[in-house]
Amino acid sequence: MWLVGAYAVLLASDLRYLLHGALYAASALLLLRPQWLRPRRGRGRAWQAFALMAIWCTFVAMPLASLLRGDLHRHLVINGVLWLGAGAGLAAVWTRALRLRRWPIAPLLLATGGVALFEPGFVIVRSAWTGQWSGVIVLTPVLFAAHAALIAPIAAAWRDVLASPTAPPVGIGATATAAFAGGTAFLVGGVLWLAGVRRLLEALA
Repeated sequence: MWLVGAYAVLLASDLRYLLHGALYAASALLLLRPQWLRPRRGRGRAWQAFALMAIWCTFVAMPLASLLRGDLHRHLVINGVLWLGAGAGLAAVWTRALRLRRWPIAPLLLATGGVALFEPGFVIVRSAWTGQWSGVIVLTPVLFAAHAALIAPIAAAWRDVLASPTAPPVGIGATATAAFAGGTAFLVGGVLWLAGVRRLLEALA
């Protein structure tokens, strides 16, 4: 209900938030049909899960989550390329996390959504710091849900494929660690990738 109420407020000001509906519908479909994302023969490889997570996150989920607004470049494909470092960092963390623990869907969604606290604008953190509690109340469920959709559909499909036979079930500590590591990798990966792209363009100029 919290999420529904938050979207009622946001849709009253901008109907483009309906694009989040497309993101959630696609994510729900993949959560219901995980076999579409797994190899039909043999055991999947970690690099396949990594590639799927990075591509989904960067070129499908993030454009919809950002309402098809290119924040780094107006062309969405180029914008996706510029965000590839962030998506790859997040995918790398979750490729490892899926091997170390067994993830039921609830902690998986919670940990992947936790990236919302680390997104480049730090919107939730800044709003709380400055006492803008109405913004915190409206944006927290929306940002958690949208950021969970960046990784959770692919991670959920591959969790049983990648998990070690001896992997223990995830606990509160591992959930918090994965959220922190994912958010940090999202930020650091994005910064390093953009710095590399900038240096490459300067060298070619």
